[in-house]
Amino acid sequence: MGFLYPNVCRFQRFINLSTLKAIFGLEFADNCGKASYPAIQAAPCLSSSFPHIFGKKNIPCLIPCGIDQDPYFRMTRDVCERLKAPKPAGIYSKFFPALQGYNSKMSASVPGSGIFMTDTPAEI
Repeated sequence: MGFLYPNVCRFQRFINLSTLKAIFGLEFADNCGKASYPAIQAAPCLSSSFPHIFGKKNIPCLIPCGIDQDPYFRMTRDVCERLKAPKPAGIYSKFFPALQGYNSKMSASVPGSGIFMTDTPAEI
């Protein structure tokens, strides 16, 4: 996390509470984690967070994500302009329906809601 955290701090410098309230509906009674999380979500969108992969080149990144992540990456693209960093591009995917049907959500905390690498063929 040696290169990721400085980029988190760079994003935090340019994201104000008014923006977070407008995008995510934050209230002053919310905990500080809700205010800090968007910057943590944004930092991996910069190639400088991964110099061991990209070197020192400042290149645009392609972010695969679900549509529920769209507000984070729209905010990221706005802030990247002020950071003089390349804006990331997003590629959105549809959610895979849960094994229990469309009205439920897959979750690692619910053993019957996923297929795991450790499952036997009989369990699957």
